Amino acid sequence: MQHEDNKSNTNEAGSEKHSQSAPNCLGGSYSGTSPCNTVPATSITPSSILPLIQGIDTLYLSYQGQIAFFKHKELSALKDLAKSDDLLTQAYAIYNIRGHQFEVRAAGAGIFPFVLQNNAYLIKLSGTKGKQMPLAQVQIRSTWLLKHGVEWVVRDLLPIIEHFGDIEGETQVSRADLYLDYVSTMPLDALTPAQWVSRAIYIGNHTMSRETTGYSIGRGGDITFRLYDKTKELEKSGKEYMKDIWHEKGWESEDTVWRSEFQYMRPFLKERGIETVPQLLERLGSLWTYSTLSWLKLTIPSKTDSTQSRWPLHPVWASVADIEWNGSDQALSIPVRSSNPPTEQYMYVNGIGGYTSYLVLNNVRHSEENLQEYFRDTKKYHDKNSLLSGADFTRYVNEKAAIKAKKCNLPFPDIEEKSQQMVKDTLGTDPDVYRKMKDGE
Repeated sequence: MQHEDNKSNTNEAGSEKHSQSAPNCLGGSYSGTSPCNTVPATSITPSSILPLIQGIDTLYLSYQGQIAFFKHKELSALKDLAKSDDLLTQAYAIYNIRGHQFEVRAAGAGIFPFVLQNNAYLIKLSGTKGKQMPLAQVQIRSTWLLKHGVEWVVRDLLPIIEHFGDIEGETQVSRADLYLDYVSTMPLDALTPAQWVSRAIYIGNHTMSRETTGYSIGRGGDITFRLYDKTKELEKSGKEYMKDIWHEKGWESEDTVWRSEFQYMRPFLKERGIETVPQLLERLGSLWTYSTLSWLKLTIPSKTDSTQSRWPLHPVWASVADIEWNGSDQALSIPVRSSNPPTEQYMYVNGIGGYTSYLVLNNVRHSEENLQEYFRDTKKYHDKNSLLSGADFTRYVNEKAAIKAKKCNLPFPDIEEKSQQMVKDTLGTDPDVYRKMKDGE
């Protein structure tokens, strides 16, 4: 995407839409937007949209600094465990810190050699050779932001990154996505690309079963806009708790919920003087105003005027643009944890598939005796093949469970203790570790 005259619009995006002083979630007061992740919307035209929830959906942060030598070696050892051909050895590639269990991935990501992830954060860490690189780049999961809010999450994350090295300067914002969920009283699936007036070159629509489900505008650029049917998206994501949040705001189950979302990359944010988290939080309103009234507009085409810039705003878009970013940075009660445990559906419905197949093949109905027979036959099968597979029934089950625990970021008996011991054994044979520790580095 190319956006025109970026420099000339710096003041436009950097100025606040409202001049009144409002309470500041960080303490004190300021002019304009409240630094909040999820806030109630106000000043809305009732006949055009019903606003449900708004906030920061995705946040990427960057930390300048240098990784500690010993942490580099420790992560290298864990990464080697993750690369092992032995499943049980792979399960030892975990890292526990400040109540979070992370999976250490076998591969890095681009210029970052180390990647740690759980249901809260995706952390990319540099190595000792990356002198000009950030210490870390972090993607904060959208559900974690929704549950805790920006301020709490940033406080929770800082000591985790400090654990791996010395941070220099303030935390930098690399990307931020602002969103609004709402019900429209006018159909949005009947829009045409010509109604979008934008500085972006790329305008694409998305369909499902030949029905329009949304639009993407400016994809690949410093600003991207997405409009999509959030109710259909929930069918794939399974985040049913969103419906409870919407219901509290007046949503009726038969209504389609639309999401308007702007994605801002670092170059755009930096041009407008937004580099740190406090700067971002203080200027959410001005970003939204610039995005909906200058960078992109949804219009009603005129039959008598061919100049798109003069076409009137679509009533829905006028209401979307009028959203204010005020309120408190409150946590929402949703069933989200930093771990990712298996669901009851997975365990008790999907997990019974093997047993029902056993009943069919043996032409019998379920009984306690048949259930016990199924497990006896399962054990016999694995024990019989242990010479080829290298794993009898007990080892096979424990391997699978340990790997699943790692993927779900959950503890499993003896895994953390054995992981730490294996790392110590590896570092104990590394002469660089002793030399560096002796020299006090």
